[in-house]
Amino acid sequence: MAQVIVGIGSHVDREHHIKTCLDALEAEFGELRISRIFSGQFEITSEDDYMATEARHAVHNLVVPSKARLPSAI
Repeated sequence: MAQVIVGIGSHVDREHHIKTCLDALEAEFGELRISRIFSGQFEITSEDDYMATEARHAVHNLVVPSKARLPSAI
């Protein structure tokens, strides 16, 4: 079994997307250990960013360590 660490982050509908991701990981790996959630902001640096609706966006990030069987080719 290999130790894997998954980084999760979202700035769009943060709570929904992070919960959906955690639910999928739990279904695959079982009970999870989850870091605390780090909240911050990022700035849009390109005027061409067509998804930008504000100059600054709130973002949530966390990590989830787990054990996983990996294919031997990795």
